[in-house]
Amino acid sequence: MTKASKMAYFVIQEEQQGRTKVATFLTSLGDHSVAIGAAPTDPNSKRTSGAQMATLFGVYLPCLQNIFGVILFIRLPWIVGTAGALQGFMIVFTCCCVTLLTSISMSAIATNGVVPAGGSYYMISRALGPEFGGAVGLLFYFGTTVAGAMYIIGAVEILLLYIAPGMSVGGDIQVDLEARFNNFRLYGTVLLFLLCCIIFILVKLVKKFASVALACVLLSILAIYVGIFVNVDGNDSLMMCLLGTRLLNQDKIGGNCSKEFGTPLFMSLCSLKDNTSNPDSESSYECDPYFSEHDVRLAPGIPGLGSTAFLIHKRSCLGFGSDLNSKFQ
Repeated sequence: MTKASKMAYFVIQEEQQGRTKVATFLTSLGDHSVAIGAAPTDPNSKRTSGAQMATLFGVYLPCLQNIFGVILFIRLPWIVGTAGALQGFMIVFTCCCVTLLTSISMSAIATNGVVPAGGSYYMISRALGPEFGGAVGLLFYFGTTVAGAMYIIGAVEILLLYIAPGMSVGGDIQVDLEARFNNFRLYGTVLLFLLCCIIFILVKLVKKFASVALACVLLSILAIYVGIFVNVDGNDSLMMCLLGTRLLNQDKIGGNCSKEFGTPLFMSLCSLKDNTSNPDSESSYECDPYFSEHDVRLAPGIPGLGSTAFLIHKRSCLGFGSDLNSKFQ
């Protein structure tokens, strides 16, 4: 073998050793990703530690704060009073099941890998695909929007109806529903603007204030249970006027819980008979059948757990507008 042929032989051998095999090349094509890879890190830069979120204070308590919202403090008594104890319990139990299933489903998805920035939408679309992630993300957007509006209206309702009724604008919101809705729109818009400013400017303030808000929520829930045992036998500080089983508005009846002739309740639920010449006689009036068949009485607004109110209202108390005279309710 000549010197030139030996040189060519060694060059061919080196090229064959440096080439990639066909199987390896095809495998690399199958594993190819169009996503842009992460930039290499600077070996001289300082390592940034990831967010260390503890199980109790970083995950559990913030989620608990979001679950216990305006519905628990404002609408849950109305739900139990309307649906009854049994159906109200089933409603709350169903909501708790939905919350539990959502939490464990998100936990199962989150354990598949590291979740970068992007929140729950990125996590769902990464695990389940862009189509399913887009559908869930759209529902998540609408749900968050409605929830935000609900929380704002709840905050304004607590402010105007319970804390500072004198701040209402354009009339008494206790009686005039149109004025109430206008106040909700006005104060709700102002509160929404303040929240937007806080979110875009003072994000760190929200994180620092979260623990204080959580403490207020937990103390409020604790106060509910304390109030149950303190007023276990009832309380006469808040009395309500009932016509049969129907609650009457004290302001509309002038604070006079009586069905005697001449009272506001009697004059509004009774009308003069035709061809009546003596309007000063009780027999000249024809009253509503429900008003004639039932008595008016005062009942404690806080009957207590020791009374039979819980057992009496274990079933739902639903009715239709045509069956009720809601003029004084």
